[in-house]
This record gives sequence, structure tokens and C-alpha cells, in this order.
Amino acid sequence: MVSVLILHWILDTGASHHMTANFPALTHIYTLSLPITISQPNGRQVLIEKAGMVKLGPDIILKDVLYTLNFQMQSNFYLKISY
Repeated sequence: MVSVLILHWILDTGASHHMTANFPALTHIYTLSLPITISQPNGRQVLIEKAGMVKLGPDIILKDVLYTLNFQMQSNFYLKISY
């Protein structure tokens, strides 16, 4: 049997961090030394306490991806854009 994980991403040029609400996608999970508060697109603020890594492919790994169970959007992952 083959398992396939389909990931949907939202690219946000104004984002300051990578974020996900998909805990099973994270590896190397750690607790932040100081929790941070993020503002959601709907204006609600959420306290973030955990982060980890997400592997997108064989050579693409995102580090310090913030985990938030309560992010209010229709996708599992949120990417910051770096220029």
C-alpha cells in the first residue's frame, strides 16, 4: 500500500514566519524558549509555543515552522516569501 500526503500551501509576501496547523507534518519538534503571539488574517491573535521542521522534498526542508492548531484559513501550511 502506498500513502500519499497532499500538502496545500499559501504564499504570503507579508508573512514573518512559516506556519502550519498540520502537526503530523512536523519533525524535530521543539518548544519555543519564549512563546510568541501571531496575528491571523482575521485579526485574532494566537499564542505559539511549538515549532519544528517540514520536509517538502528531498532537498527542500523548512526550519523553524511554527505550529498553531487554531490558524483560521483553509490550508495546512503558510509560507513566508524571502527575496
